[in-house]
Amino acid sequence: MDEKMKIKEIIDTLKEAGAPLTTEELAKKTSIPMPRLRTNLYRLQEEGKIESKEEEGKLKWKTETSNPAEEKYEKMTRKHT
Repeated sequence: MDEKMKIKEIIDTLKEAGAPLTTEELAKKTSIPMPRLRTNLYRLQEEGKIESKEEEGKLKWKTETSNPAEEKYEKMTRKHT
């Protein structure tokens, strides 16, 4: 699988998940080796295509939210969960 296909698979997997995923979860779902996956994740983060946040002591990844209404909704739902 070439690099562009791996990148697309990472982004598609994060979108389909509907919730942030850990690096380990992404590795299982994509079958991309951890060292290569980490490199791709940080590259995508630098490009602004995905973002990470720490939850329960683990780094989790999600697709970048570009819609301000979506961001507001996410913040509101986090307060109530």
